[in-house]
Amino acid sequence: MLISKIRDKREIEGSLDCAIGNHVAYLGLYNSKNFLPSITKWITALNREPESKPQILLVDNASTDGSGPAIRELASILVDQDWNVALVNNPINLGGWGSLNLNLDLVSQFEWVTTFHQDDQYPHNHLLEHMRVCRSIDSSVGMVSSESVSVDRQGNTLGYPRGVWLQSTNPLPWQIFLNLIRNHFLPFSGASFRVKFLLESGIPWTSTAFPDTELLLRGLPVWNFVHLDEPKVTYLENEASESHSLNSTSRAMGSVSALLRIFSGEMFSKLVCNMNPEEFRVFCFELVQALEVRLADRVLAKTVSRYALELAIQRRSKSELTSDFMSLAEVYSQDGDFAAESLAKRLHYFLNDDQMPNMDDVAKQSEGETSNSFLKMLVLKTLGRFPRSFLMRLWKFLFRFGLMRRIFREWDLR
Repeated sequence: MLISKIRDKREIEGSLDCAIGNHVAYLGLYNSKNFLPSITKWITALNREPESKPQILLVDNASTDGSGPAIRELASILVDQDWNVALVNNPINLGGWGSLNLNLDLVSQFEWVTTFHQDDQYPHNHLLEHMRVCRSIDSSVGMVSSESVSVDRQGNTLGYPRGVWLQSTNPLPWQIFLNLIRNHFLPFSGASFRVKFLLESGIPWTSTAFPDTELLLRGLPVWNFVHLDEPKVTYLENEASESHSLNSTSRAMGSVSALLRIFSGEMFSKLVCNMNPEEFRVFCFELVQALEVRLADRVLAKTVSRYALELAIQRRSKSELTSDFMSLAEVYSQDGDFAAESLAKRLHYFLNDDQMPNMDDVAKQSEGETSNSFLKMLVLKTLGRFPRSFLMRLWKFLFRFGLMRRIFREWDLR
């Protein structure tokens, strides 16, 4: 395998020892020279359990800024503080997810790994609190995330709303699935992952546009996720970071490729098979809307949702086919695909031994819904031309008004 050949070319100093403890920290670094003073400050201030020996995997992802000596100095400082440190130099830059994936073999014997990001900052109690929570939670939990506060490069706090604030109480797995497609609302910076969950993910190392959301979507409905209000991560809205600097083509291609993998996977089959007919009906409608928000392309969103829903129909119980075909017909009606709507309705009435209605009436009922979707996409495309930093403030202001929450109801996660 390719990944085995790359692993053979790594330079590794030191080693981790699961006999010391079942929790390890991970810090991936790339061209980190400007961030290392800040990293050294927060990482050396992390609280620890009495007489414990915390462990960390430091990975330099083939940096080109000459930061190698400074990273070695950081490792030396941590060793002097009685950390158990393993330092890795990747032979090539595989991106953020690729670097973690490449080095999962070094943490495979541990139960949990807490992932730190080089451009963010963490409070003194972050690692200790995550270790405490991870020891006490159910074995079905695959990730523990922390609340974050966005800041700019000058350290000014940005009033960017967190998606988790709008998540409903005790949401079902399919509702979490839809909300993650709309907006990745569970922060990865400083999150702790059950290593078994990471090893089972199967996400290609080439994925750079969607790996965080893909990981969680692939985990539903089997894995659960826990979000902590404290400790809070100081998250830098870094326009030069890997995910923020992708162009529109890379972002769209990466997202669509990931979504196709998700919808064709075993976990999606389990997800849709666990829904009752009414839940599946709501899921059909909201999936299209969620994809429109994520992909910002109505035709592309309709195409991907069509693929997903037709796979879902094949996997769901035969006893639910009658109601499922009517749910599909309603979605096709909203999309303005009257030929597909007519066929789905014919299948529904055939299976139900009912009389087929006049399809001319069906076409008339569809016009209003299609124009409403067009209006929403027009607003999204217009706003999408503004800089990200401006959009943060703009959306916070707009969502004070009930009208915006009604127009963009798919973003109202309460």
